[in-house]
Amino acid sequence: MAILSDAKIALLLADPKPIRRRKLAWLKIPGKPNSRSEGERCLTITSDNGRVFRVVACKKRRPFQFSIILAFTWYRQQINLVRCNGHHREHTNKIEDRTKSGVRGIPANTFHIHYATQRYQLAGQAAESYAEPTSDYFSFESAIEFLCSRFGFYLSDDTYPMLYPLFGPQA
Repeated sequence: MAILSDAKIALLLADPKPIRRRKLAWLKIPGKPNSRSEGERCLTITSDNGRVFRVVACKKRRPFQFSIILAFTWYRQQINLVRCNGHHREHTNKIEDRTKSGVRGIPANTFHIHYATQRYQLAGQAAESYAEPTSDYFSFESAIEFLCSRFGFYLSDDTYPMLYPLFGPQA
């Protein structure tokens, strides 16, 4: 299994990713429901550097339960670079818990963000096994906005190539 280094993860997160205004709005509407969720939306985005990313927005049936994922395929394996979660069960950061350092755990029903790290991959865990609590978002919709505003996305207009910042004053 090929390990994605922390430097490569940082490069991927900062890679400029254009998103159209209507696609951003589309992500915020839950897709086709299934037995466990209100719906899921998937969007493929090609960065300015030609890298292909996937955004998955999944809203669960219970209020405040959701996952917004930014993923990248690395050696035919999908790596979740960032996962913005709503309220879920308690989470333990296994490496930090074992070493009794850093953010060891997150209580249930706490908004939190999972980050891909090299050290969790080397430990045989899922890349995004490390998580931190957050107050940067408070809903499904605001988690999508947070992910897009924090990890290299910018608005590209549907009709002409003028670029806009994601959230804020526009020319």
